[in-house]
Amino acid sequence: MGLACSWPCFEYWFLLHFRYTDRPFDRAGPRSPCDECTQALRAPDCWPDYEKNKPGLFTWLLERLGKAMKNAGQVVQAAPGGNKPKALTEVHRLVQYLQSLAEKT
Repeated sequence: MGLACSWPCFEYWFLLHFRYTDRPFDRAGPRSPCDECTQALRAPDCWPDYEKNKPGLFTWLLERLGKAMKNAGQVVQAAPGGNKPKALTEVHRLVQYLQSLAEKT
């Protein structure tokens, strides 16, 4: 298993637990692409009270894991070969790998 990259940040993986999006997250003035992604994650229909390092974060997201896996797979399949980077994550591949190891034990 190689790296599991997530662009523009790991919060994009969290966002996919709530909705499918492949929009590019661009710099907006002083706000980085990651800031823009985190703002999308904090939308009322997603996770308005999201904070980094929030206790219980992964346990809370576990019930939405299937949706995130599906959404991430769709994003990878739809990824264009163009110059403008879109949001993309490979964390679902890492999760699949870890799940396969758990099944072997």
